[in-house]
Amino acid sequence: MDEINVYASPTLIDLINKSRSAGVTCIPATQSLADLEYIAGEAFKYQLIENCNNYIIMRQNSAKSAEEWANIIGTKQTMEVTYQIQQQGQISSSTGTGSVKRVREYKYHPDDIKGLRTGEAVYLSKDEDVTAKIKVNMPF
Repeated sequence: MDEINVYASPTLIDLINKSRSAGVTCIPATQSLADLEYIAGEAFKYQLIENCNNYIIMRQNSAKSAEEWANIIGTKQTMEVTYQIQQQGQISSSTGTGSVKRVREYKYHPDDIKGLRTGEAVYLSKDEDVTAKIKVNMPF
C-alpha cells in the first residue's frame, strides 16, 4: 500500500488490524511520519505504528521523525566506562580512576537514521525480535 497518506482513514487501520489477525501481511508505505500526521492526525499515525510489527525505515530528514523512529526501534543496555586524565604540561596521562555504570543507548541513534544513504534502511521485526541495517534494492 504505497503512499497510504493519500487514502488514510479509520477503515485503513481496521483493515491492517484485521488482516494481521487473519495471518495476512499488509505493508503500508509512506515517505514520512509527518505525511500521516498532516493528512489524518497524530492519533492515526500512532494507531498505524501500533498495528504494525515489522518496519523498514529509510533515511529521515526530519530530526523529529528520526528520533521518533529511534525510540520505536528501542534501546539496549550497555556499560559506560569513564576515566580520569591529568594534564602536566604537554603530557596527558590516566590517573587510574574512573567509573562504570549501566546505561541504555539507542540501537540506532537518530543521527544514524538521518545518515542512511540511498538504498540503506533499518529493518525492525517485533515478531522475530530482529533489528538490522539492510540494503533495499529498488526495481527499475
